[in-house]
Amino acid sequence: IANGEKLSDVINFKPQNQEHLIRCMAGYTLGDAGTAILIGESDSKNIIFQELYCNGSYWDLCVVEGGGSLAFRDSEKYYFECQSKELKAAIIKHCIPFIKSALMKSRWQNSEVDWLITHQVSNSTSSSLATFLNIADSKCLNYFPLYGNTAAASIPLSLYQAIKDRKIKKGDKLLIIGLAAGISASVHCIIW
Repeated sequence: IANGEKLSDVINFKPQNQEHLIRCMAGYTLGDAGTAILIGESDSKNIIFQELYCNGSYWDLCVVEGGGSLAFRDSEKYYFECQSKELKAAIIKHCIPFIKSALMKSRWQNSEVDWLITHQVSNSTSSSLATFLNIADSKCLNYFPLYGNTAAASIPLSLYQAIKDRKIKKGDKLLIIGLAAGISASVHCIIW
């Protein structure tokens, strides 16, 4: 599985006014990254549970409108804009209950989780999710200070860094939580 994000192209360094600057602000945390991971059968590593949630009604809270059919020829729309407070509120309202429900379905207890790996939206994302899920902050793998928000590459990049740092060991229980604009969320329970 391979992905790449070249997000530096969608950062708007020339906001029009203070209000527009606020919508562009989250873009200043974006980072470029590419990742690849090889997945195959293993006697020791298992995907125990996975589930996805999607609610497209919040698409306009975090978006690059240009490039598709919505604003194809409008050069001002080729930049990332985000209404961060509203997006966070939507995630708390919809995604947190989904994540809690998915964790219950997985039959894993919060205390069993060795490592919490999340999409790295901000420096506090992992810690905030850990608080909502009653998981110790010491179990969060937060690499946002190193790489910023690398979008779809953030989880595999965090896995790579955790392996490189020798944090993840054979048999560890990983709770991987994906978050995305739109909004969507995913939960994966993996025994490493």
